[in-house]
Amino acid sequence: MYLVEPAPPDAKLRSLRTWVKGHHAPRVAVEVVSRRTAKKDYGEGPAKYAASGTTELWIFDPERHGRGATGEPWVLQVWRTRDGAFRQVYTGDGPAYSEELGAWLVVTDEGARLRVAYDEAGEWLWPTADEAEGARADAAEARLARAEAELAALKGR
Repeated sequence: MYLVEPAPPDAKLRSLRTWVKGHHAPRVAVEVVSRRTAKKDYGEGPAKYAASGTTELWIFDPERHGRGATGEPWVLQVWRTRDGAFRQVYTGDGPAYSEELGAWLVVTDEGARLRVAYDEAGEWLWPTADEAEGARADAAEARLARAEAELAALKGR
């Protein structure tokens, strides 16, 4: 998963091609580690993203399958371009700050999910698509209820 701005011209791409005109390196890339991908995500991941020009990489390893730069199997690692080099700037169980998003990365659901939050404590989470849709539906329902109440009040006069 990645965040690229501006978006590539062909929205149906399955992978980025940063060598093609109109394609840009990701501002943020996310690797979710599994038992099958741990060696690649830890071994090749940071170097691959550094070579692509990615600004920030998050490696999320909820089941601790891999090994961090210090030998520990960390739940969360953050790599960032600093002073022209791609460096590991965070290892641990979270939260960690994303300079690219200006927000916090927090591990939720007993370590199973990585979420983005406005605050370090993770109390004010960015909504998922489902949560945002639910909030829109709730707001629409509340507007309808107010309109029906106003209509009933007008009819009662």
